Amino acid sequence: ETLEAKGLSSARIGVDISSRYLPVSAYRTIRDALDQSQLINIHRMLEEERLIKSKAEIAYIREASAISNAVMGRAYEAMRIGVNDREIASILSGDAIRLGSDYFAMGPFARFGPTMVEGHLTWQGRILEYGHAAEFELAAVRRRYNAPILRYALAGPIEGNYAVAAEAVSLGLEAVSRTARPGVLGSEVRLAAYEAGTDHLKSHGVEATYYPGGYSIGVAYPPDWTEADIITESSRYELQPNVVFHMVSFLQLPHARTGTSDIVIVTEEGCELLNTLEPGPVSID
Repeated sequence: ETLEAKGLSSARIGVDISSRYLPVSAYRTIRDALDQSQLINIHRMLEEERLIKSKAEIAYIREASAISNAVMGRAYEAMRIGVNDREIASILSGDAIRLGSDYFAMGPFARFGPTMVEGHLTWQGRILEYGHAAEFELAAVRRRYNAPILRYALAGPIEGNYAVAAEAVSLGLEAVSRTARPGVLGSEVRLAAYEAGTDHLKSHGVEATYYPGGYSIGVAYPPDWTEADIITESSRYELQPNVVFHMVSFLQLPHARTGTSDIVIVTEEGCELLNTLEPGPVSID
Protein backbone atom coordinates (compact mmCIF):
# COMPACT_ATOMS: atom_id res chain seq x y z
CA GLU A 1 0.00 0.00 0.00
CA THR A 2 2.88 2.35 0.81
CA LEU A 3 4.59 1.62 -2.50
CA GLU A 4 1.35 2.19 -4.39
CA ALA A 5 0.69 5.44 -2.56
CA LYS A 6 4.11 6.71 -3.60
CA GLY A 7 3.71 5.54 -7.19
CA LEU A 8 6.43 2.88 -6.81
CA SER A 9 4.43 -0.32 -7.13
CA SER A 10 5.79 -0.93 -10.66
CA ALA A 11 9.37 0.17 -9.86
CA ARG A 12 12.27 -2.21 -9.40
CA ILE A 13 11.98 -3.36 -5.77
CA GLY A 14 14.93 -4.83 -3.89
CA VAL A 15 14.10 -7.73 -1.57
CA ASP A 16 16.60 -9.58 0.61
CA ILE A 17 15.12 -13.06 0.18
CA SER A 18 17.71 -14.54 2.57
CA SER A 19 16.90 -12.16 5.41
CA ARG A 20 16.23 -13.70 8.81
CA TYR A 21 13.49 -11.12 9.30
CA LEU A 22 11.34 -11.78 6.24
CA PRO A 23 8.89 -14.65 6.84
CA VAL A 24 7.85 -16.76 3.85
CA SER A 25 4.25 -15.63 4.28
CA ALA A 26 5.26 -11.96 4.17
CA TYR A 27 7.38 -12.49 1.06
CA ARG A 28 4.50 -14.25 -0.69
CA THR A 29 2.22 -11.33 0.09
CA ILE A 30 4.73 -8.88 -1.38
CA ARG A 31 5.38 -11.10 -4.39
CA ASP A 32 1.68 -11.54 -5.17
CA ALA A 33 0.91 -7.84 -4.79
CA LEU A 34 3.75 -6.55 -6.97
CA ASP A 35 5.16 -7.24 -10.40
CA GLN A 36 7.31 -10.33 -9.82
CA SER A 37 9.59 -9.49 -12.73
CA GLN A 38 10.60 -6.29 -10.94
CA LEU A 39 11.55 -7.95 -7.64
CA ILE A 40 15.36 -7.99 -7.39
CA ASN A 41 17.30 -10.06 -4.85
CA ILE A 42 19.56 -7.69 -2.89
CA HIS A 43 21.04 -10.22 -0.47
CA ARG A 44 23.80 -8.61 1.64
CA MET A 45 23.44 -5.22 -0.05
CA LEU A 46 22.25 -3.54 3.15
CA GLU A 47 25.01 -5.14 5.23
CA GLU A 48 27.62 -3.88 2.77
CA GLU A 49 26.22 -0.35 3.00
CA ARG A 50 26.55 -0.51 6.80
CA LEU A 51 30.17 -1.71 6.92
CA ILE A 52 31.83 1.68 7.44
CA LYS A 53 30.89 2.96 10.88
CA SER A 54 30.51 6.53 12.06
CA LYS A 55 32.29 7.87 15.16
CA ALA A 56 29.07 7.55 17.12
CA GLU A 57 28.60 3.93 16.07
CA ILE A 58 32.17 3.06 17.05
CA ALA A 59 31.63 4.78 20.40
CA TYR A 60 28.67 2.46 21.13
CA ILE A 61 30.75 -0.58 20.14
CA ARG A 62 33.49 0.57 22.51
CA GLU A 63 30.96 0.87 25.34
CA ALA A 64 29.62 -2.61 24.63
CA SER A 65 33.14 -4.03 24.42
CA ALA A 66 34.03 -2.63 27.85
CA ILE A 67 31.03 -4.47 29.28
CA SER A 68 31.88 -7.71 27.48
CA ASN A 69 35.45 -7.67 28.78
CA ALA A 70 34.43 -6.90 32.34
CA VAL A 71 31.82 -9.65 32.41
CA MET A 72 34.13 -12.24 30.89
CA GLY A 73 36.66 -11.40 33.61
CA ARG A 74 34.01 -12.08 36.25
CA ALA A 75 33.23 -15.42 34.62
CA TYR A 76 36.93 -16.32 34.83
CA GLU A 77 36.94 -15.50 38.54
CA ALA A 78 33.92 -17.74 39.18
CA MET A 79 35.40 -20.78 37.44
CA ARG A 80 36.35 -23.71 39.69
CA ILE A 81 36.24 -27.48 39.62
CA GLY A 82 32.64 -28.49 40.36
CA VAL A 83 30.99 -25.29 39.11
CA ASN A 84 27.71 -25.66 37.22
CA ASP A 85 27.59 -24.13 33.74
CA ARG A 86 24.33 -22.42 34.74
CA GLU A 87 26.23 -20.36 37.32
CA ILE A 88 28.64 -19.12 34.67
CA ALA A 89 25.80 -18.46 32.22
CA SER A 90 24.00 -16.41 34.87
CA ILE A 91 27.10 -14.24 35.31
CA LEU A 92 27.46 -13.70 31.57
CA SER A 93 23.80 -12.72 31.32
CA GLY A 94 23.00 -10.96 34.58
CA ASP A 95 26.23 -9.04 35.06
CA ALA A 96 26.17 -7.78 31.48
CA ILE A 97 22.69 -6.40 32.00
CA ARG A 98 23.64 -4.86 35.36
CA LEU A 99 26.62 -3.14 33.74
CA GLY A 100 24.42 -1.57 31.07
CA SER A 101 23.88 -4.07 28.26
CA ASP A 102 20.68 -4.07 26.23
CA TYR A 103 19.00 -7.41 25.50
CA PHE A 104 21.21 -9.83 23.61
CA ALA A 105 21.09 -10.59 19.90
CA MET A 106 22.31 -14.14 20.61
CA GLY A 107 23.59 -16.22 23.50
CA PRO A 108 25.46 -15.91 25.74
CA PHE A 109 27.15 -19.31 25.55
CA ALA A 110 28.73 -21.34 28.35
CA ARG A 111 29.58 -25.02 28.05
CA PHE A 112 31.93 -27.65 29.42
CA GLY A 113 33.30 -31.06 28.62
CA PRO A 114 31.68 -33.41 26.07
CA THR A 115 29.70 -30.67 24.31
CA MET A 116 32.94 -29.00 23.17
CA VAL A 117 32.88 -30.89 19.87
CA GLU A 118 29.74 -28.98 18.86
CA GLY A 119 29.34 -25.32 18.08
CA HIS A 120 27.16 -22.70 19.77
CA LEU A 121 25.63 -24.92 22.42
CA THR A 122 24.35 -23.31 25.60
CA TRP A 123 24.30 -24.32 29.26
CA GLN A 124 22.84 -27.72 30.13
CA GLY A 125 23.47 -28.00 33.86
CA ARG A 126 26.87 -29.65 33.37
CA ILE A 127 29.51 -29.70 36.09
CA LEU A 128 33.10 -28.71 35.33
CA GLU A 129 35.33 -31.72 35.92
CA TYR A 130 39.09 -32.06 35.87
CA GLY A 131 40.32 -32.26 32.28
CA HIS A 132 37.28 -30.48 30.82
CA ALA A 133 37.72 -27.60 28.40
CA ALA A 134 35.21 -24.77 28.77
CA GLU A 135 33.98 -22.21 26.25
CA PHE A 136 32.39 -18.84 26.96
CA GLU A 137 31.08 -16.29 24.49
CA LEU A 138 28.91 -13.23 24.84
CA ALA A 139 28.23 -9.97 23.09
CA ALA A 140 27.13 -7.09 25.29
CA VAL A 141 24.94 -4.54 23.53
CA ARG A 142 24.71 -0.76 23.70
CA ARG A 143 21.92 0.89 21.70
CA ARG A 144 21.77 -2.37 19.67
CA TYR A 145 25.51 -2.19 18.83
CA ASN A 146 27.12 -5.53 19.65
CA ALA A 147 30.62 -6.38 20.92
CA PRO A 148 31.40 -10.12 21.02
CA ILE A 149 34.19 -11.82 22.94
CA LEU A 150 35.14 -15.52 22.89
CA ARG A 151 37.32 -17.16 25.53
CA TYR A 152 38.27 -20.66 26.74
CA ALA A 153 39.46 -22.31 29.95
CA LEU A 154 40.86 -25.70 30.88
CA ALA A 155 40.26 -27.51 34.15
CA GLY A 156 43.85 -28.48 34.84
CA PRO A 157 47.27 -27.46 33.52
CA ILE A 158 47.59 -26.14 29.99
CA GLU A 159 50.21 -28.43 28.50
CA GLY A 160 51.00 -30.77 25.61
CA ASN A 161 48.93 -30.45 22.44
CA TYR A 162 46.48 -28.13 24.16
CA ALA A 163 49.27 -25.66 24.97
CA VAL A 164 50.49 -25.77 21.36
CA ALA A 165 46.94 -25.19 20.13
CA ALA A 166 46.50 -22.24 22.49
CA GLU A 167 49.71 -20.68 21.19
CA ALA A 168 48.60 -21.25 17.59
CA VAL A 169 45.31 -19.37 17.95
CA SER A 170 47.10 -16.47 19.67
CA LEU A 171 49.66 -16.30 16.88
CA GLY A 172 46.84 -16.28 14.34
CA LEU A 173 45.22 -13.32 16.06
CA GLU A 174 48.54 -11.49 16.27
CA ALA A 175 48.94 -11.96 12.50
CA VAL A 176 45.58 -10.27 12.01
CA SER A 177 46.70 -7.24 14.03
CA ARG A 178 49.76 -6.92 11.77
CA THR A 179 47.86 -7.42 8.51
CA ALA A 180 44.52 -5.63 8.81
CA ARG A 181 44.71 -2.16 7.28
CA PRO A 182 42.98 -0.17 4.52
CA GLY A 183 43.34 -1.70 1.06
CA VAL A 184 43.97 -5.25 2.28
CA LEU A 185 41.48 -7.92 1.20
CA GLY A 186 39.55 -9.89 3.76
CA SER A 187 40.99 -13.09 2.30
CA GLU A 188 44.52 -11.77 2.89
CA VAL A 189 43.77 -11.15 6.57
CA ARG A 190 42.34 -14.63 6.93
CA LEU A 191 45.32 -16.19 5.14
CA ALA A 192 47.78 -14.41 7.44
CA ALA A 193 46.01 -15.84 10.48
CA TYR A 194 45.74 -19.31 8.97
CA GLU A 195 49.39 -19.53 8.00
CA ALA A 196 50.60 -18.30 11.39
CA GLY A 197 48.45 -20.81 13.25
CA THR A 198 49.01 -23.82 11.03
CA ASP A 199 52.77 -23.24 10.77
CA HIS A 200 52.99 -23.35 14.56
CA LEU A 201 50.95 -26.56 14.70
CA LYS A 202 53.07 -28.25 12.04
CA SER A 203 56.33 -27.23 13.67
CA HIS A 204 55.19 -29.02 16.85
CA GLY A 205 53.66 -32.03 15.11
CA VAL A 206 50.12 -31.34 16.30
CA GLU A 207 47.20 -32.39 14.11
CA ALA A 208 44.18 -30.14 14.51
CA THR A 209 41.75 -28.14 12.41
CA TYR A 210 42.21 -24.38 12.57
CA TYR A 211 39.28 -22.07 11.76
CA PRO A 212 40.19 -18.38 11.64
CA GLY A 213 37.57 -16.01 10.26
CA GLY A 214 35.75 -12.77 10.88
CA TYR A 215 32.55 -10.86 10.30
CA SER A 216 31.61 -7.23 10.63
CA ILE A 217 29.60 -6.16 13.64
CA GLY A 218 27.26 -3.29 14.37
CA VAL A 219 23.52 -3.07 14.89
CA ALA A 220 22.00 -6.50 15.44
CA TYR A 221 18.83 -8.09 16.72
CA PRO A 222 18.00 -11.71 17.59
CA PRO A 223 18.77 -14.31 16.43
CA ASP A 224 22.34 -13.24 15.59
CA TRP A 225 24.93 -10.55 16.30
CA THR A 226 26.84 -10.95 13.02
CA GLU A 227 26.59 -8.48 10.15
CA ALA A 228 28.55 -9.55 7.02
CA ASP A 229 31.23 -12.25 6.53
CA ILE A 230 34.23 -10.27 5.30
CA ILE A 231 37.25 -12.19 6.66
CA THR A 232 36.92 -15.47 4.80
CA GLU A 233 39.03 -17.63 2.50
CA SER A 234 37.27 -16.30 -0.61
CA SER A 235 36.53 -12.72 0.48
CA ARG A 236 37.28 -10.02 -2.09
CA TYR A 237 36.19 -7.25 0.25
CA GLU A 238 38.78 -4.49 0.55
CA LEU A 239 39.12 -3.16 4.09
CA GLN A 240 38.46 0.52 4.66
CA PRO A 241 38.89 2.85 7.63
CA ASN A 242 36.18 2.52 10.31
CA VAL A 243 35.21 -1.01 9.31
CA VAL A 244 34.74 -3.02 12.51
CA PHE A 245 34.88 -6.80 12.60
CA HIS A 246 34.95 -9.62 15.14
CA MET A 247 37.93 -11.87 14.41
CA VAL A 248 37.53 -15.41 15.75
CA SER A 249 40.58 -17.66 16.02
CA PHE A 250 39.69 -21.15 17.23
CA LEU A 251 41.08 -24.61 16.81
CA GLN A 252 39.37 -27.99 16.99
CA LEU A 253 41.23 -30.86 18.66
CA PRO A 254 39.79 -34.42 18.68
CA HIS A 255 37.96 -34.00 22.01
CA ALA A 256 38.24 -30.33 22.83
CA ARG A 257 38.74 -26.94 21.29
CA THR A 258 40.44 -23.71 22.20
CA GLY A 259 40.41 -20.25 20.79
CA THR A 260 40.18 -16.55 21.32
CA SER A 261 38.77 -13.49 19.57
CA ASP A 262 39.08 -9.75 19.31
CA ILE A 263 37.21 -6.81 17.88
CA VAL A 264 39.23 -5.12 15.16
CA ILE A 265 38.70 -1.50 14.13
CA VAL A 266 40.40 -0.64 10.85
CA THR A 267 42.15 2.73 11.17
CA GLU A 268 43.70 5.04 8.60
CA GLU A 269 47.11 3.36 8.91
CA GLY A 270 46.42 -0.06 10.43
CA CYS A 271 44.03 -1.36 13.03
CA GLU A 272 43.09 -1.20 16.71
CA LEU A 273 42.06 -4.16 18.90
CA LEU A 274 39.38 -3.54 21.51
CA ASN A 275 39.36 -6.60 23.78
CA THR A 276 41.51 -5.98 26.86
CA LEU A 277 41.06 -9.33 28.62
CA GLU A 278 43.94 -11.79 28.26
CA PRO A 279 43.47 -14.01 25.19
CA GLY A 280 43.55 -17.17 27.29
CA PRO A 281 42.88 -19.96 27.72
CA VAL A 282 43.09 -19.80 31.49
CA SER A 283 43.97 -22.77 33.70
CA ILE A 284 41.40 -23.67 36.36
CA ASP A 285 42.68 -25.67 39.36
